[in-house]
Amino acid sequence: MMASSATRVQTKFDPNPGDFITLFGDVYEFMPNPKVPRFAFAVEGRKASVFRLKAQRGGDYALKVFTPAHRSTDSSRAIEALKNLASLKGLTAAGRKFVDPGSAEAAQWTDLSCAVLMPWIGSKTWANILGDSGRGGKLQLHKCRRLAVSFLEVMAALEAARIAHTDISPGNVAIDIASARVELLDLEDIYSSQLAPPTRPAFGTDGYRHKTAEPNAGTQPRTTWCAEGDRYSSAILAAELLCLSNPQLAQVANDDGLFRGNTNQPESQKRFSLAITYLESVAPAFATSFRQAWNAETLLDCPRISELLEAVQKLMPTPAAAAIVTASTPTQTPKNHLKPRLAWATILALFGFSVFSHDQTEKLASALSSLAAEKSELVSKLSDANQLQTARLAAAQSTPVAIGRIELTGDFSGEPKNRFTAGSVKYICVKAMGPNQFYGLQDYATTIGVKFVKVDGTNDIPESNSTTSPPGLTLNLKVTMSSNEPTWKSEWRGWGDDKGIIYSSPGRYRIEFYHQGREIAETRFEVEEPSIFTLFRQLK
Repeated sequence: MMASSATRVQTKFDPNPGDFITLFGDVYEFMPNPKVPRFAFAVEGRKASVFRLKAQRGGDYALKVFTPAHRSTDSSRAIEALKNLASLKGLTAAGRKFVDPGSAEAAQWTDLSCAVLMPWIGSKTWANILGDSGRGGKLQLHKCRRLAVSFLEVMAALEAARIAHTDISPGNVAIDIASARVELLDLEDIYSSQLAPPTRPAFGTDGYRHKTAEPNAGTQPRTTWCAEGDRYSSAILAAELLCLSNPQLAQVANDDGLFRGNTNQPESQKRFSLAITYLESVAPAFATSFRQAWNAETLLDCPRISELLEAVQKLMPTPAAAAIVTASTPTQTPKNHLKPRLAWATILALFGFSVFSHDQTEKLASALSSLAAEKSELVSKLSDANQLQTARLAAAQSTPVAIGRIELTGDFSGEPKNRFTAGSVKYICVKAMGPNQFYGLQDYATTIGVKFVKVDGTNDIPESNSTTSPPGLTLNLKVTMSSNEPTWKSEWRGWGDDKGIIYSSPGRYRIEFYHQGREIAETRFEVEEPSIFTLFRQLK
């Protein structure tokens, strides 16, 4: 047994079921693998192995033993920050203890250096559930909605505290379908402004990482270790939770995810198109936010997780899209028409006249009952369709406009860019575009407020009052959304001399976009020193 081996230093940590180990003054027993009882229960991962323990004083625990390449004291720095989070919903695993490299435990077993002891989370991971769905499993829409709300509540609470998990993926999210309980796993790379960056930068997991975090050749990937690091991955996983209510989408999922990539991969784009069509039918407000996340140029451009949560909470418990008769679908006449003789016989029967035998009368009653049932079903479907259309319109009207792309030019001409030369432009001009949440509903006109900010603090920006954005230099971009067009584009607007701004000196600027009182996007540009050739042309 392991406890008897503690008199000598061990290098290979290979416990058997029934072995005991003492950690932090308590005794724990290694539990057997239920499928192969002669082996200890262990989940092998790329970074670590997780063993299941039972404490003699009661309770199940997990011992996470890292591979040599991933042992780091970074985990110890996160311990204190995590302790304050253990009471939050979904962060049971934050109540953990760190095996210090100089501790008695690490001295006995070198593999235990930097290991972590934490409560055992017994639920299936999202990877397990996705794998089951790919083999024919499917969830009802109302259950998927409940799971998506639970997951986003956990993530929104983290983002509100300016904390990010940094690697939301199928293996790091545990879900109990019956209770809708959601727990986050693998908290070692958690982001907090109070923590130093990890030794190994976090970039997320394939299929759940934003395109800017992809390790593309010649491009430095951007780490997800930041306050907005979970926005894209949370949108992806929430979309998967909802899409598992669709049999076709559930079939193509596996434990690597549904989309298995991002906008850089053609196959992922194809799956996104299938998913967004379904989501627009059952969760239109969320579909708009999900499209914004998918097309976002940066993590910061993705919708906040609280916005994703709000969008899912608007979801109406309607049937799956494939079963819905939409308002545009022609009404079909029931096949079981009563013949004229049958109809007249019914009227005569009401006055006591019988033209049918007893058997024929029973058939008549059955036919009438069948017709009434079909009529009731048809009326119910049409009612659902009208409710769905009304709900979609209400959701579209109450959801801020999503911006998918922003273009900047100088003096209303030239190719879009974000760097300009001091003294060479009088106006910086902007145009925004994005997905049309009123597509297929009705025409809609609105205004997006634009706030212009000098980032470095020099040359104060003139103040301007506006009802659509906070104080600051504000323009209004008019936006018209046609019910026949899937996307929208704003007009070009420019600002410069007439607003008291002269781009004659270098500086950095930020442009913030607001709708319905919320910030929905931002972009930046820079005014640079002119080159010697530019100065020469200006003098001429």
